[in-house]
Amino acid sequence: MDEEEEGGEEIGKRQADDSNEDDDEEEEDEDDEGDSEGNEDEDGSAALQAKKDRLEGMTYAEREMYHNKTKEKLADLANQILENPEEKVGLLGHFYEIFQEPSATVKKLCLLTQFAIFRDILPG
Repeated sequence: MDEEEEGGEEIGKRQADDSNEDDDEEEEDEDDEGDSEGNEDEDGSAALQAKKDRLEGMTYAEREMYHNKTKEKLADLANQILENPEEKVGLLGHFYEIFQEPSATVKKLCLLTQFAIFRDILPG
């Protein structure tokens, strides 16, 4: 049973290493863009970097738990908005906050959730 657990951990580490390589390439691209603009708020970029570091330090299982919690948060926001869109339209701003997370998966989930909400509340 210990060998199976070790094998599962190795797979998780390999998957995490593979995703970290992709993230490193994206970070290099983002760094190039940030140099040309020079307008970024230092506090905001420091907070974003701290989130990136925290995300990169997570194991595969921790990342899955993080994504599941985010899915629940997005679903809860969507349900609140869809219950009464005219009064709860202010909650749409929370999607922007969630979208600022460094995880590409979270960004995709956030956009897809917003799309589903808009599709449901807009006429036609």
